[in-house]
Amino acid sequence: MKLHLHSYKITSRRAATAVAVAASVYFSFSALHNQKVRQQRDLETSASLLADGLREALEPILDGPRSHLQELADHFGKRGHLAGIAVFAEDRSLLARSKSLPQSLVKPPSIVARAALTRRGAEGYELTAGRRLRVNAVPLEVKGKPAGVVAVFHDPAFIEARMERTRWDSAWRMLLQGGVFLVAVWLFGLFIKE
Repeated sequence: MKLHLHSYKITSRRAATAVAVAASVYFSFSALHNQKVRQQRDLETSASLLADGLREALEPILDGPRSHLQELADHFGKRGHLAGIAVFAEDRSLLARSKSLPQSLVKPPSIVARAALTRRGAEGYELTAGRRLRVNAVPLEVKGKPAGVVAVFHDPAFIEARMERTRWDSAWRMLLQGGVFLVAVWLFGLFIKE
């Protein structure tokens, strides 16, 4: 009977350890996923706000001489996670682009075409010159008539880089938590009398 009771204590300790480790792993992965979703949502929100702000700044420029378009596009080139902006005419020809964006943007991404056709904002990911970029496109109007599209390009690679660093931090934290829990279970087992 004592042997059976001793086996039960060892088994219950192992089960408690396994449950604690599994819970730690689950919560760590859940936190990682939530953090990635939050960062993507923040990127989408800031890109949308920037695109709307640019629309308000560009519409008066499109009504007059367009000499300031390139200046404005260069001003927004390669800042932080922003890859740049591009302004397309109603016929989808390129009016201006940030110098940080590839020259292949002469042909607008499909998201820009969708925004021009539907006359509503469009967003999504596009492969541009071998880079996966987040594109937010907003239609432009002058005196109530379609005048083109402004596209904001963000490079989401920073999210993956940040997540990789967070994964390593989480792995170390899980190992530390698991080690502390194992020591606690071992010490608890020492104080339980048979």
